[in-house]
Amino acid sequence: MYKLYKRLFDIIFSFISILIFSPIFLVISIAIILIDKETPIFFHQRVGLNKKLFFLYKFRTMSSRLNFHSKETLGTNDPRITRLGRTLRRFKIDELPQLMNILKGEMSFVGPRPEIPYYVKNFTSHENKIFSVKPGLTDFATLQLINLENRFDSKKTITAEEFYSQKIQPQKKKLQLQYIKEISFINDFLLILKTIIYIFKGRK
Repeated sequence: MYKLYKRLFDIIFSFISILIFSPIFLVISIAIILIDKETPIFFHQRVGLNKKLFFLYKFRTMSSRLNFHSKETLGTNDPRITRLGRTLRRFKIDELPQLMNILKGEMSFVGPRPEIPYYVKNFTSHENKIFSVKPGLTDFATLQLINLENRFDSKKTITAEEFYSQKIQPQKKKLQLQYIKEISFINDFLLILKTIIYIFKGRK
């Protein structure tokens, strides 16, 4: 019953949210086109439920004209982040298009953040339990590790990918497995509430 009710919640509230935020989507899209001279929506392949690949939607916050091979953001000084992109990232507004992923059934409001295929290859059989639930906008790891990538120092010899895989990903997977172990309506509600509070505070 949990999965059924959760899916109904996702459908209803993602649809309502899309209707409410549609004027904001339009304004942001136009702003990205005019200010950053970029296409407004960015599509990125991620690994979802049962390791099925899907395309995650985001507002574009990084320049497509700069050629970097890094799979991770190079900290707060990443030259690819656009002028408008910094604000969108700070308030997590760039994640709003994922409401479409939720409506389509590829994601949920609450669940482990979807990983890119490159990093899934090092998952153990135990860690693969993370793919037994739909990925989501928020979970324990999202809140506890939010903006942790900003600690990356591009002056160090370690690459952004090494920093993520060695410093962030182990903690992230541990917290994601904790979410699955403690999954419940109450935890989902609290995670949504805490995420909303974070967004409105706009912490750095």
